[in-house]
Amino acid sequence: MFLVLVVALTAIVGGLTLMTTTGVKSMGQSEVEEKALCIAEAGLHKAIWNLITPPDEGGMGMDWRTEGVTEEFAGGSYTIIVQDGPEGVMISSVSNFKGGDRTLQILGNEDLADDFAGYSLYSAADFGIDTLCEVSGNIFADGNVTIPTGSRVVDGVLVVTEGHTITGGGEFIEGDPAIIPGNPRVDPIYYNNQIAVAEAGGPSVVQGYQTYTDLDLNGLSLYVNGGVSLNGNISGGGEIIAAGEINIAGTAVIGEKIRLIAKGEVNVSASKKTCPKFKEDVVLYSGSDINIPNDFNNEDAIFILGSRDVSIGNNSQINGMIYGGNVYIGNSSIVQGISICALDGGTNTISDSTSIIYKKYKQSIPPGIKKKLTFGEWSME
Repeated sequence: MFLVLVVALTAIVGGLTLMTTTGVKSMGQSEVEEKALCIAEAGLHKAIWNLITPPDEGGMGMDWRTEGVTEEFAGGSYTIIVQDGPEGVMISSVSNFKGGDRTLQILGNEDLADDFAGYSLYSAADFGIDTLCEVSGNIFADGNVTIPTGSRVVDGVLVVTEGHTITGGGEFIEGDPAIIPGNPRVDPIYYNNQIAVAEAGGPSVVQGYQTYTDLDLNGLSLYVNGGVSLNGNISGGGEIIAAGEINIAGTAVIGEKIRLIAKGEVNVSASKKTCPKFKEDVVLYSGSDINIPNDFNNEDAIFILGSRDVSIGNNSQINGMIYGGNVYIGNSSIVQGISICALDGGTNTISDSTSIIYKKYKQSIPPGIKKKLTFGEWSME
């Protein structure tokens, strides 16, 4: 009996010792893994800070990309990887701590900066709304606004700066004039530089007026020291830069992420039977005026950026952003997006029976427009 008791006690003590040893090892491993996770999270926050902070404030800016930057942190290290992906900017942080490692990832997407995104309509001058119009979203005007009886502003407020008036018998809620948005101006430097290359000539520049029926840009920039006419299928991303005007026929199809940049006017042709198609993220930029005709209809979200006047014809439907020095939108049209009238002179007009509906699209923000990054939830490996 004594021997049996000794064997039993020995087994119990051995079992307790094994459990204690295993528990200590498990606690140690858990601590290593937890510390590795914290270090990976620190690397992720450092990468985000670098992206959202401009270089003049100590960061790297939104164009920063890296295949791997390693920094020591809290007794371990993390490696930051920032790369362009099919759905946005992919940010990875890979940590190392005492042989333990964790990988965290988060996706960043471009979005309009707050200056551009807060208002359905922004006007730096007087603004007139004709009869039977409806605007959904906020309106701001650094000038006088007219809203006649039968027109209304819904799902937002109307703000005019001090010293200016709102006239007419339309429906609206007046906002606080002390709340003044930032200045949503398109910076023309990028576009002017591209136009200067086209004007300078040289072996890589096509001379004289050109007509293109079918053209694959293959992601490149085509410089033309003259005007351009587009009649067919333009594909492959990239840019067409003209030192003159750009004319787009009703039969043209402009593919995704193509920028059409002109020093002169950009003119679009359309009718009830034929209408050009602009695919997602197309940019129309003019150093002069942009003229969109009657009966223009485009389903995908685009950017229309005019340095001077932008005129939208009657019975048109446009999705995306309209930006111009002054903006005129014709009768019975529908604009879903954001409209900005940037010059502090002239009068901007929405004509009879037109609807303006505030909407932000998931788009690639072109040069010259202030942007920000928005982030989703991080994932762990």
